[in-house]
Amino acid sequence: MRRDQVQAADATWTGGGAPDGNWQNANNWGGIAPLAVDALFFDGAVQTLTTNNFPADTVFGNITFNSSADAFSLAGNAVTLPTPPSVAYTGGSISNISFNVETVKLPLTLANGHHNIIGNAGGGTLDLAD
Repeated sequence: MRRDQVQAADATWTGGGAPDGNWQNANNWGGIAPLAVDALFFDGAVQTLTTNNFPADTVFGNITFNSSADAFSLAGNAVTLPTPPSVAYTGGSISNISFNVETVKLPLTLANGHHNIIGNAGGGTLDLAD
């Protein structure tokens, strides 16, 4: 099955495209750039200043800062986080499980409905800046 035929996947930031912090740079995601509806995980300490250069309002499943994530700053185009279409789906969350301050400077649209988590569980701060 081709990657573009998969409905949703997890994409984890590695920062391997440094000094280019663009989200569409596949090297920043371990060789495969995320697709719309994928869940985004930010991890590590390489290239922590990132820019969403996907088209504005691209839908991603979740944004999560892993427990080993350094202090990230997400900027760039707007992101839409979906609502769960069913009880089994857990989309629309923004989670910081690291001990660092994680900053989200890009515009966010939270689609109507229930969003599972918007906050931090790791002791760090989640800064939703404008």
